[in-house]
Amino acid sequence: RIMALLSLTAIHDVMKVESLLPVVQREHAPYLGYEAGVVIRDHDIALSYVMEHFPDLLPSYAGLPADERKSVLFTQGKMNFNHGWFVQAEAPPGGMLTTLKNVLVAGATAADLGLYFLHWFTDLSGAEPTPLGGAEKFVLKFPHAVLSSFLWSIPFLGKLETMNKSAVVEQYLKARWRVLAPETPVLQDASAIASMRIAIMSQSDLSVVDLFRSLPAMDRQTLSVEMARTGCPNQRYSTTPSIAGGPAFLIYYGPALLQKNVDSPRCFRAALRTLAEVMRVARVMWPLSKGPEAEGSVVTILVAELKTQTIDIVLGIDRSEEEGRWVLVRHNDREGAVEFRKDVSDVQLEVDKYPSMEALNFDHCIHTHSAHESEDPRATTQSLEDSYASDGSSSHSSGEDFPEPFVEKKSSRRTSQLPFAAADEEGLESTVESGLAASLRQENWLLRDQIASLGDEVARLRMRLASLDCVEGTASNHPGD
Repeated sequence: RIMALLSLTAIHDVMKVESLLPVVQREHAPYLGYEAGVVIRDHDIALSYVMEHFPDLLPSYAGLPADERKSVLFTQGKMNFNHGWFVQAEAPPGGMLTTLKNVLVAGATAADLGLYFLHWFTDLSGAEPTPLGGAEKFVLKFPHAVLSSFLWSIPFLGKLETMNKSAVVEQYLKARWRVLAPETPVLQDASAIASMRIAIMSQSDLSVVDLFRSLPAMDRQTLSVEMARTGCPNQRYSTTPSIAGGPAFLIYYGPALLQKNVDSPRCFRAALRTLAEVMRVARVMWPLSKGPEAEGSVVTILVAELKTQTIDIVLGIDRSEEEGRWVLVRHNDREGAVEFRKDVSDVQLEVDKYPSMEALNFDHCIHTHSAHESEDPRATTQSLEDSYASDGSSSHSSGEDFPEPFVEKKSSRRTSQLPFAAADEEGLESTVESGLAASLRQENWLLRDQIASLGDEVARLRMRLASLDCVEGTASNHPGD
């Protein structure tokens, strides 16, 4: 295996030299979408073609045992795998693990997968032109926390050899939860998947789960249901066996949006409600369907424009001098994006005329929790049944499905989530606080935000008074001016 790694390190980027790029021969056409006579310009596929059909041109590769040649060839395949999506719980299983699972089913082994990820590690450093530069990349340019999380996640991906995609993701989510909250048992209710994903996406502590579970019932239910879709035909998470149908949604840059707002409870709550609104409108544009094809599909929705600043500033744009409107645009059957359109009249005409665009209503997202928004999920049971009845899932009207927020709090909302160990803490009793205590704690967070804002305003006023005193003093010293 060491010889295979050394061989791969020597040759893996050789096809970046354009004069070496191969031309697909007639007897090999078509090759991964390339027809006869076509130059393969993708350097990974080009190397794969040479290794598969002309291995003697690469002596270090040709001299390896057959099993090792197979493993090296495996590393050059197109996995369509975004490791960051997995680490941050950003995507449903079907949106990130399908190709990996397919190549394992086709005959690759967990050892092959291990070499692939080790190759990724060496490839990352090898992108620098010198050994010193490659080493410095991990010290100076790659955050240690991120690198540790990536490396820690790899053994879970190796379990794809014997487990289905959804089971692997659920096991990973639970392991991360045990690291994040070692004294709190893994959640088992209908909102467990959403709770774990939100905690991991935000890179925070249990306080963000408190905020999620204190959302108005409709928002909480939307996130619980949509984040529990697997994007895999006939696969369910163990806590949501009745949630069926598709497509599932991959909210691209969802973690960045939550992390941007995690330091303010008010903004984080608004960010969650914003995601819920995006998912509700997306479900209108990509209606829920049954059957393996729909259930095995994933729609990627880009929310990059929502993560540029904190959510209160971003959503305040349409009330500023730059008037406009937020819309969700459907680019095709598998892609969409949240965009801000400046001309309100034109936007309304487009929304009315074209089914590929729907207006987003974020007005309620940045408001504080009001009395008319019930915390009881039973208050919206009927409307939720209307929204989700077609997928066979229940409305989760039982209070047991949505327990009150956890008491457990961490000392910082931005604590490190480095998962160096995943000890099994099953069996510990959960501590649940009353609804009144949860409400008081939410109000306390909001008051702290308001106090901080008032403190900033006081500081600005003091500076202004100081400048006025300075001007007045100058004028008194020069009365003739």
